[in-house]
Amino acid sequence: PHYTYTTVNSAMLIVGLSGGIACGKSTVSALLQEAGLPVIDCDALAHESTKKGSWGYRRIFQKFGQDILLNDGEIDREALGRLVFSNASARKQLNAAVHLPVALTLLKRLCWCWMTSHWTVVVDMPLLFETGMYRFMRPSVAVWCPQEVQVSRLMVRNSMTREDALSRVNSQIPTDRKKTLADIVLDNSGTLQDLKPQVDELVVKLKRKGVVW
Repeated sequence: PHYTYTTVNSAMLIVGLSGGIACGKSTVSALLQEAGLPVIDCDALAHESTKKGSWGYRRIFQKFGQDILLNDGEIDREALGRLVFSNASARKQLNAAVHLPVALTLLKRLCWCWMTSHWTVVVDMPLLFETGMYRFMRPSVAVWCPQEVQVSRLMVRNSMTREDALSRVNSQIPTDRKKTLADIVLDNSGTLQDLKPQVDELVVKLKRKGVVW
């Protein structure tokens, strides 16, 4: 990626990180954390925001009822995941139920980072581009690989059939579309050794914090 620079200022740099399923977003997130950058994991926030008894939990229960609960009353996340990946309408309902509770929790975390003088924060958000949240984060970073690589990785990682893996991939907007929306694209079509120098370069630029996209 190419960068231009301004003078360092005191504003918080909120970096949006996303990527398609099996593109390697979690690997990049872990590398950024290892490099000392604070990372807010929106998947973890979603779990936190939908624990039994929470506002998010009640919103999901209102949409889906008893069928997605375990015996202890917690949400059966595997069953819910299977449902929403195969049903676009259910996926929309889940997103509508979860987005507001997660957004409020995210806002609290960002405020805490600001109050504790963490001026560069990475927000790891699976639906960064689907929800349009990339417009509020600069830079937005997409971890990319070709669809065929996504499918192959899913088949190996999750022991899926090609049909099931393709269904999971097609439940998200295409990675090539995310590539066009992102400020920065990290190409993870190869090995970890190919990916890591790209992440290292990104870390250097983010820590300078004078970067403009």
